[in-house]
Amino acid sequence: MKKTILSILFGIFTLVLMIGKVNAATTTLSNIDDSNEYFEKIANNGTVTLNLKKDASACLEIQNGENVILNLNGHNLNNVYNELCPTIKVLKGASLTIIGSDSNMISHTAVATDKSVTFPVILNDGTLNVQGGYILVGDKENSPYGIQNNSTGNLTISGGKITIGSAETFGVFNKGGNVKITDGTFIQGADANQPLVFNASGNIEVTDGTFRDTSGNQNTKSIGDTANAKTTIKGGTFEYQNVEEGSVTKQDIKEYLPSGYEIDDRGNVIKPANENEPTTSEENSQNVEENNNVKNPNTSDVIIYSLIAITISAIGLAFAYKKLHN
Repeated sequence: MKKTILSILFGIFTLVLMIGKVNAATTTLSNIDDSNEYFEKIANNGTVTLNLKKDASACLEIQNGENVILNLNGHNLNNVYNELCPTIKVLKGASLTIIGSDSNMISHTAVATDKSVTFPVILNDGTLNVQGGYILVGDKENSPYGIQNNSTGNLTISGGKITIGSAETFGVFNKGGNVKITDGTFIQGADANQPLVFNASGNIEVTDGTFRDTSGNQNTKSIGDTANAKTTIKGGTFEYQNVEEGSVTKQDIKEYLPSGYEIDDRGNVIKPANENEPTTSEENSQNVEENNNVKNPNTSDVIIYSLIAITISAIGLAFAYKKLHN
């Protein structure tokens, strides 16, 4: 009996140590101080800027109510040691903006012991703005997605670079949230056979950016989705690039283009000529009605104006007649 109790206590003690180890591996604003080896924290009017001091391995978590700018500052951020978390996690109610050059890498190389449990490089349940950095997705055993955007997530990509280098991985995986891509470079490597950006559910709108497939597999597009998703492309370049031949051909993404949009032979999305001055049918109807009112006044108005004119003329004639006979 005593031996059984000791075994149970030892098990609980080991579990507590394991939980403590996992929590200790998560970096949050609350445990970053002036002595932190990797991050410099600067608070200013409700926004916290984290400047990366040098190449670092971390599981960075942005929590509810926090508004953070992560400046890669010429360095790389990787998750090397902890398979139980993404490199960056943005919780619901949190906001993170990532800035840095396209050579500053964000990656996840901690190999999962349990192959059925893997994490993306970045997991977003809040508001994520990617303005720079280089998100590298290498192998599904490490991380199947570059950015996973969940149902409460709002993701905007306006710069930086995302590359997938192996089969069965996605650069961006939208799982019910909202995604806007206004710029950036997206590259499918030699062994890739999945879309760079995949919309499982939710909304994705692309207005610019370069999407390049160098895999040689022209059956794979840079954009993919399901029947439960809405994907719209209004700009950008979507190309297949044959590295050996140096040739470039377009990707067939017509299914995602709104009416009037086209794609040229080199993969550039062409907007309609009147795209910058849209006029709805309702506005057209209103304009026609206004023009008709000007050109064709109401019958009642014509009658009133005519009676006034007749009255004025009668008064004038009566005055002239009276003056003539006096």
